[in-house]
Amino acid sequence: MQDANLIYIDELTDLYNRRYLFTYLPKELELAEAQKYNVWVLMLDLDGFKMINDTYGHLCGDELLKDIARILKENTKFEDKKIRYAGDEFTIIISNADSKNILEIAKRLVEKVSAYRYNDSRSQAEITLTVSLGIAAYPQDATDARKLVDLADKAL
Repeated sequence: MQDANLIYIDELTDLYNRRYLFTYLPKELELAEAQKYNVWVLMLDLDGFKMINDTYGHLCGDELLKDIARILKENTKFEDKKIRYAGDEFTIIISNADSKNILEIAKRLVEKVSAYRYNDSRSQAEITLTVSLGIAAYPQDATDARKLVDLADKAL
């Protein structure tokens, strides 16, 4: 990746960051309007993540976030935009897919995160996670990028 693009990368997870989301998504919605396809925004929030940081420490939390980023990459297409939105929230932008495919992707992501086990070497604990997931669609739910993200976030 070129150095100029590093401003769009989350250094912990190596996913795109929030800055990228609000640069990319408005352009993608313009293209979707011109070419008449839909755009889906999925928001994922790791349930109880603050307690994990408080109980096992931020180093453990960082490792979990990296592993969740890997799970997202492994279970979505390369062209789907995977973004660390903030803290333990992630966004995925998927273009030109039907609702059946989106529901299958959402179900797979929830299952993969729920099946994930992290063995913390410091505490010897096995940590499991669950995830909440919200979905919003362009143009059905909103035509503005910020509104679309907000609706997906509220759908959590």
